[in-house]
Amino acid sequence: MTAMSNETRLREDICRFGRSLFERGLTPGSSGNISVKLDDGGWLVTPTNASLGFLDPAKLSRLDSRGRLVSGDAPTKEVPLHTALYDTRGSARAIVHLHSTHSVALSMLPEIDPRAALPPMTAYYLMKCGATALVPYYRPGDPAVADAIKGLAGKYSSVLLANHGPVVAGDTLEAAVFATEELEETAKLYLLLRGMNPRYLSAEQVMDLVKVFGVTLPEHGHAHAPPTTERPTDAEVEAAARVLDKAGRHHHWWPKSIKSYDQMAKTDPIGKDEFEAIVERMLIAASEAKRDADDNTS
Repeated sequence: MTAMSNETRLREDICRFGRSLFERGLTPGSSGNISVKLDDGGWLVTPTNASLGFLDPAKLSRLDSRGRLVSGDAPTKEVPLHTALYDTRGSARAIVHLHSTHSVALSMLPEIDPRAALPPMTAYYLMKCGATALVPYYRPGDPAVADAIKGLAGKYSSVLLANHGPVVAGDTLEAAVFATEELEETAKLYLLLRGMNPRYLSAEQVMDLVKVFGVTLPEHGHAHAPPTTERPTDAEVEAAARVLDKAGRHHHWWPKSIKSYDQMAKTDPIGKDEFEAIVERMLIAASEAKRDADDNTS
């Protein structure tokens, strides 16, 4: 296949995948952008203010190896984001950035670990995405986001931009799209199961995927492993929740507008579950801290 015919195919692929993502509600309006590297070192990227559902192959932005516009419409303002990921992720040949609802929602939660935004929920999440990093909020198009991406040192192909959306790299456009979709579905699972004490893959099951399928995790891949500490019982969580609720109301930093734990149990079951989830994490963290302290003194 000649370089020209290969570029023509990639232009058509960008438009085809973009339309599919748009029609399934994964990136509304003119949000999101896609890029693909070319054999000459340049790349194709979707234009600024363009809907992924209505792309024209002939109007895609053609950039040279330095990111300068060669032909087509003006490129997306997120070029620095794409450039940083290409520069640090040597195997990347395509990048997909969306504003998919569940991934954005996940990026806004306070408990998310920046080193591992999602726990090991399914085999296919690990196989497609590996691990997902969370970087702080930057306004769209802010060149500073490039420094945040470079700070990850190419360890992640899957990244969440806080209060913004996912950006995922792949060795092909198809791989990047499929990984982005897997991230979105896993974020949806996390939100559906939040506060319900779900069963994640064990450390042994994660390592089996690494061995059999060559899944690559960052050096701190242990962040994916569920706590080895035994989870507290429901009765222990409820007892601790009542103590925290009762004690907190004697301090000015505890909002008076928050319903009591017992009131939430009657009128706000979702709030009750979320409160219990926080208390459970506190109990587990305390137990793990005690175990670590005992190990250091033994």
